[in-house]
Amino acid sequence: MTGIDISEDMIELCKKNLNKKNLTHDLKVGNQDSLDDIPSDTFDLVLLIHVLGYIPESEHDKLFRNLNRILLPGGKLLVSSGNKLFDLFALNSGTKNFFESEFGVSNSELLLTTSNSKRFKNAGRINPLSFSQYLIRYGFEEINQTFSQYHHIPPQILVQLGATIEDARLEARSNNVDANKFSDLDRWKAYFQCSVIVSLSVANKLNS
Repeated sequence: MTGIDISEDMIELCKKNLNKKNLTHDLKVGNQDSLDDIPSDTFDLVLLIHVLGYIPESEHDKLFRNLNRILLPGGKLLVSSGNKLFDLFALNSGTKNFFESEFGVSNSELLLTTSNSKRFKNAGRINPLSFSQYLIRYGFEEINQTFSQYHHIPPQILVQLGATIEDARLEARSNNVDANKFSDLDRWKAYFQCSVIVSLSVANKLNS
């Protein structure tokens, strides 16, 4: 297996863990540009685990074309990322940003009393309703989509009830609930109440 990470510490930790299992590996510090050095038709599977949101959208075209190139025909791409639709459930600054960027609605802070309390910078996230169409342009066909980090209540409500933002994020999650096992009638809730989406797609080779 081959691994690339921007963090030298994470690369060293991965080497240590793989060596314990006597697994061969080629791990190096790098970023998405490191894919340029990988020969075409090399891998059966590529994992993009919480990486996409930290790569500027202006570089996505090159990234996905490279991913398609280095995968064997019929190879799989697994992407995990933050769920953009969760912003509608969270009732925080992300909700305000969603209304502005996706619907072109301003003054949403009139509905969200704490919408300007931006405590951290969110990584980019993907929309589970449109990601399959996004992948098609790069020669990928999505074959499965699942969710994790189910929230039974918007974290911001717990903050309004007196919890710290750190405690609210933990208390709002229901780690014992698997939203992927919801009935067909209730499955739509996962699109909004889960903060993480996982997409599995198969590579159909691009002509260029």
